[in-house]
Amino acid sequence: MISLLVASALFGGNEQTSEEARRPADQVAFVERILRAKNDIQDAPNRLAAFHALAARDSFGPALPHVENWRGKILGIQEMQGNAAVSIDAGSFEVVAGVHLSYGLDTLISPRNTHLHAPLLVLKAGDAVTFSGNFMKMKGALVELSYTNSGSTEFPRYLFAFDTITPAQ
Repeated sequence: MISLLVASALFGGNEQTSEEARRPADQVAFVERILRAKNDIQDAPNRLAAFHALAARDSFGPALPHVENWRGKILGIQEMQGNAAVSIDAGSFEVVAGVHLSYGLDTLISPRNTHLHAPLLVLKAGDAVTFSGNFMKMKGALVELSYTNSGSTEFPRYLFAFDTITPAQ
């Protein structure tokens, strides 16, 4: 019985560890930044300090490069305004093709964009994917879509302009 528990502890969860190990270095660094900020926000002595930690997490100025071949899992795909909206869990955060009305930003995927739209017709929630594109920014900070600071802290949702979404190999 004990050997079964040890084997389970050693070998159980390898799927997640394997998937995490396959993430590109820049995605790993981004996830680490998200997790560090989450700790900073939770340990903040007051709400003002928490606000500053949250703002610092999403401030990149011109430094954030183009995302190439990051890995994630489909959370959902739906129709919005005649286009495709998609959300992907990319490891402690979510990237979303959607709309931010206040900023006038729209990253929905048009059916005319067949190389990006067509693969979405066969993908489903839970499918592993590889994606490329750009985080949307406003005033040097990533556009985060959560409705509350708690949501933004626990699992931030970033507006993203996808170049590619393909099933992971």
